[in-house]
Amino acid sequence: MAVTAEPLRFCADHEKEAASKLGPLAGALEVELYLNSSTSTRYRRFGNAIAAPSKISRHRPVVYYMQRGGLIKIGTSIRLRKRSQELEAEVLAAEPGGRVEEVQRHRQFNHLHDHHEWFKPGEDLLGHIAEVVERYGQPVLI
Repeated sequence: MAVTAEPLRFCADHEKEAASKLGPLAGALEVELYLNSSTSTRYRRFGNAIAAPSKISRHRPVVYYMQRGGLIKIGTSIRLRKRSQELEAEVLAAEPGGRVEEVQRHRQFNHLHDHHEWFKPGEDLLGHIAEVVERYGQPVLI
């Protein structure tokens, strides 16, 4: 990864292209600066490349591990209780992180992938979940 002392500057067209490529990684700091800016600034800069941030945040983004049936879902949320209810799943653990960290976990446990964001409960995934609980405690459903 290249690191520069100053932010990279793009023309409007290249700025929009960069945003559309970074958009799926909405947890990235470079994009979050604009997610929190006004709607007019965000759309003037990026159009529909990046969705508007949610108006009501219950907590900072977390990467969650939820179990339903025999599978474990790895996802991210700012409303853990609501997400658990939507999925009708048991929250096993949660660690700080957004979309970038979620993608990293998907890659880490890709060998256990079943479908979409659902994974088989392999030993290494269960071990990781135990480490997350040990480090961050049981998730608090707000």
